[in-house]
Amino acid sequence: MFAQGMSLMQVPLTQEQNKANGNMTLMVPGQTAVGIDIDCDKLYFYWTDVSGKTISKARLDGTDSENIIRDLGSPEGIAVDWLTGNIYWTDSILDRIEVSRNDGTNRKVLVDTGLVNPRAIVADPLGGKVYWTDWNREAPKIESVNMDGTGRAVVIQNDLGLPNALTIDHERRQLCWGDAGTQRIECSNLDGSYRQTVYSLASYPFGITVHGDNLYWTDWDIQSIQNINKQGGSLGEPLKLPPGGNGRLYGVAAVKKECPRGTNACALQNGGCAFLCLPTPNGGRTCACPDDMDDSECNQINLYIRK
Repeated sequence: MFAQGMSLMQVPLTQEQNKANGNMTLMVPGQTAVGIDIDCDKLYFYWTDVSGKTISKARLDGTDSENIIRDLGSPEGIAVDWLTGNIYWTDSILDRIEVSRNDGTNRKVLVDTGLVNPRAIVADPLGGKVYWTDWNREAPKIESVNMDGTGRAVVIQNDLGLPNALTIDHERRQLCWGDAGTQRIECSNLDGSYRQTVYSLASYPFGITVHGDNLYWTDWDIQSIQNINKQGGSLGEPLKLPPGGNGRLYGVAAVKKECPRGTNACALQNGGCAFLCLPTPNGGRTCACPDDMDDSECNQINLYIRK
């Protein structure tokens, strides 16, 4: 699935010649859909709208569409924790990274310092972390933080230009990103080690996703979805766009047959938490309070539930 202006579109990974491939899933007049991610467990997709300043969700066929969060600044990237039932997003006007339940309730700010132009974000519920790009022209970087907002760290900060796109390969435990400044598609381990250039002639990559051994990305200068094997080499046959979309291509997300295998401390009964259960590395979790609730009241409720 990918975002193109007012439309959310679907395109198959295997295309047939001389046939219309894919379709428009959903169109909302006046919106500018940017970030998109898939809940592989509940079979919903989520997207951000920078024009309407909202986050919405719908079933994979486009039905049951609804706004779940409003009154944002400029929501751009979005990431789903399918194990816990939380969503994470970046906001490049409010300069925040936030989390909520996947219905938009229990909203909480995780990071609100040292952000300039946060864009793409990915969730690693198996490892208890989220990762994001910041295309701050003076100091672009890729960072991570534990899902409860602790343990913030810089993952990549050298030789970046405009890192727009970010994805995570859960099976191989790798990050991959697209950089519109360096015009490269790159991958590394989750800690930034073993960094490798996969492709060095990308024009203006914006969104990226991984499926199997291949990376797929959108490009503001190209009206098709590019792809390449993660080991590098020549580009694969580009995916032709279905009719109905208009304008630049933004976020892209692979719809997979099943979720990555694994679990975390929040996967069962919300980890015993009353509100937000936020996974942390090494199987830990934090019971957190939404920002619109007094901490003492929330903590008392959490203690009562754990008893």
